[in-house]
Amino acid sequence: MIRVPAGEFLAGCNRKVDRVCRSDEDKLHLVRLDAFSIDRTEVTVEDYSRCLEAGQCSAEGLESPFIAGAEQAQWAWACNFGKADRARHPVNCLTFEQAAAFCRWKGKRLPTEMEWERAARGTDGRKFPWGNTGLDKPRANLADDKGRKVFPSAVMAVFGYDDGYVGTAPVGSFPDGKAPEGLLDMAGNVWEWTADGYQDQSYPAERQPFAKEAYRVIRGGSFLSDLSDLRTSRRGRARPSERNPGIGFRCASDP
Repeated sequence: MIRVPAGEFLAGCNRKVDRVCRSDEDKLHLVRLDAFSIDRTEVTVEDYSRCLEAGQCSAEGLESPFIAGAEQAQWAWACNFGKADRARHPVNCLTFEQAAAFCRWKGKRLPTEMEWERAARGTDGRKFPWGNTGLDKPRANLADDKGRKVFPSAVMAVFGYDDGYVGTAPVGSFPDGKAPEGLLDMAGNVWEWTADGYQDQSYPAERQPFAKEAYRVIRGGSFLSDLSDLRTSRRGRARPSERNPGIGFRCASDP
């Protein structure tokens, strides 16, 4: 794990460098957090399998996507659990509670939304984990030319970019996309569950997450995202029961 020190950081959408600020993204502002620790990479299939072996995690639905209230069999190929060649890929197609249970088994927890954003962007309000520049080199796994060949109708793909993967990539495959403290895959690969419930208007400047809303906040974008989803201020949402190939997680803890 990587320890993030206590202190202030710039959260929200920086309109000086970002032209696509969404309505649910606050303007740039200071947030103060206590120190915390967070996993350097997303939790892998291999990691999750150990929790299954210990009898502390559930395998229910890990190979059966459940998106927008319905089974989505056509996306089963993108679920990594049960695929022999994907042990080092992020575990995906799991619910919020399945992710939280794994973190509890490890003596950890899911990060709050603000902890996640601080870990992704450092203290300077940068647009992406690696800075304010775009994809001048392979920095993240997102929707690209290769993906467009599989999904001809894709309209969000980044033209002229090839990250080498159609689905997810093994964790840590893009060191040039690392965040200031060295965290990997904070942009792309899979969106990540956070502890917070989703609210449309702004997010809190305190550590305590909203927990009662119908949706949970997800962060980071995925292999199905365009570049705008990879911004450090970008907020996504998913129902806690959703099992999406584009959603995984990492854990955090108090120092």
